[in-house]
Amino acid sequence: MEISKEILEERKKVFQAIDSAVNKTFADDAETRKEGRKELEALRGKDSAIPFFTGYAYEIEYYHTENPADAQKAIDEYKRIIDDGYAFLKDTIQKLESKTKQIRN
Repeated sequence: MEISKEILEERKKVFQAIDSAVNKTFADDAETRKEGRKELEALRGKDSAIPFFTGYAYEIEYYHTENPADAQKAIDEYKRIIDDGYAFLKDTIQKLESKTKQIRN
C-alpha cells in the first residue's frame, strides 16, 4: 500500500504543476502565458495528459494573438493524441484492470 501513497503524492505534485502552468496560460500578459507553456513543456513525459494541456495552451495563445503558428502547434498536439489512439488511456485502463483483478482474486 505504501507504493500507492508514493504514486499519489507524485501525481499530486505533477497535477499541481500542471494547474499552475495552465493558469498562467490564461493570463492577459503574453510573457506569463509563454512561461506557462514552457512549464508545460518541462512537464512532458511526467504525465500522459501533457499533450492535451500543451495543445490547449497553444489554442488559448492563438485566441490572444491570432498567430497561425500557435494554432498549428495546438493542432499538432491534438493530432498526436488522436494518432496515438489515446494510448495513454489504454495503458491506464490496463493498469487499473490488473489492480482490480488482483483485489478480486
